[in-house]
Amino acid sequence: MRIPALLKKQYPESRDNILEVIIQVPEIHPGEECAIDVTLRDLSQELYYRTGIVVLDDCILDIHQSLLGYGVPVDPDHDKYQKVLVHLLLYRQNCALYPDYISADIATMTENAGFHKHLYSKLIDQLSIEAIGHVFSEVDIGNSRVDLLIENIPTELKLEGRKKVTTDEIVESYQGQAADYIARQNAAFGFLVVLDTVLDRELPTSRVDQDIRVVQVTNVSGNSVIVVAIIVRIPRSASNFTELAKKRR
Repeated sequence: MRIPALLKKQYPESRDNILEVIIQVPEIHPGEECAIDVTLRDLSQELYYRTGIVVLDDCILDIHQSLLGYGVPVDPDHDKYQKVLVHLLLYRQNCALYPDYISADIATMTENAGFHKHLYSKLIDQLSIEAIGHVFSEVDIGNSRVDLLIENIPTELKLEGRKKVTTDEIVESYQGQAADYIARQNAAFGFLVVLDTVLDRELPTSRVDQDIRVVQVTNVSGNSVIVVAIIVRIPRSASNFTELAKKRR
């Protein structure tokens, strides 16, 4: 294949300089010449929905890249998963930054009474306003229930109360159950959202880009699916969090 001279000049061939390109091939007929259009891939053009916050938009693109790397088809014409991601990441952002966004009491409740109800209500408010589609809670899948079904994407919710645990360890603890629900829904991928309920940490333990994982998981049936995991942190500096933490000791 002949590479356009402009590209060769600006990006000399190198093993360490691999360019991602988009190739458009027209209908080919035997014995006829044809032109193949080769253009540099612009990742920013694959960000179909934006939060307006650079670090969150970068996370969406990273997740997009990971899904493509695992062979998950993503079609901007009908796939709304990025819009769902926008609201999940904004939820995480709001929980981490604003003490009044999520009550400290939620960390002391059961998942269904607190975190599940809070996230569900926020998604209903935002997604219904944008007319994206539907969010269903406690959906039967086989002989069990998935916490949320957002635009037909299975979403498992969990609470994490261990004090000394890394993001990877949190994801490893819960990815199996999330993968099982994804496989039962015959989906290629789904979400795992975990609320860190340890109130006596002084600060959130990680930035948002460090609290996201995209992992391939093989469930007990031998099916491989992709789990997009997001850890939700809440601020610990407010006095009401400190008092609740003392009561739990």
